[in-house]
Amino acid sequence: MVTVNLERLAVMYGGFYGDTLYKEAWYYNLFTNMWQKLESLLDPLVANSAIPPGLSGHSMVSSDFGIILYGGRNWYSTNLSETGIGGSNAVTVRSMSYNVDVYVFPLFNCQNNCNGRGTCRLGRCTCTGKYYGSQCQYIKCPNSLCFVDIDTVDPQECYHCSMHGICLGNGTCQ
Repeated sequence: MVTVNLERLAVMYGGFYGDTLYKEAWYYNLFTNMWQKLESLLDPLVANSAIPPGLSGHSMVSSDFGIILYGGRNWYSTNLSETGIGGSNAVTVRSMSYNVDVYVFPLFNCQNNCNGRGTCRLGRCTCTGKYYGSQCQYIKCPNSLCFVDIDTVDPQECYHCSMHGICLGNGTCQ
């Protein structure tokens, strides 16, 4: 787990429960005391970017350009009765390996780069000016009020045209 000063967040990757290793990324908001799963930490513009395997015992550090993950261990389980070894009394064995790869998760990676109409942090767009939407893809209408919950990755909620009409795609009220 590593803290990120962008928005009072602690980011966690991997871990295990029982024999299951996880390859999921979550962040914990220190302000709201809530967890949120991150759907993507990888940069699709970086060639050969890969999702790390399920890991435990790895190291993570935060830098100006992203979160760096190094090392860790992973394993796979084999039921020896399925291999024909040991007969009906066979047990499940776990083989462990150690990861020596380095992974970089960029902190500023949003789908369509917020269409150039907002700022990106941990895969979430915060739109500027007259734009709204998860990718800042929509134009607000006059007298629109949009709410952005900075502590979740949920889309913005907008009330358009003073709640007396609908907002057309070109930014005009009907």
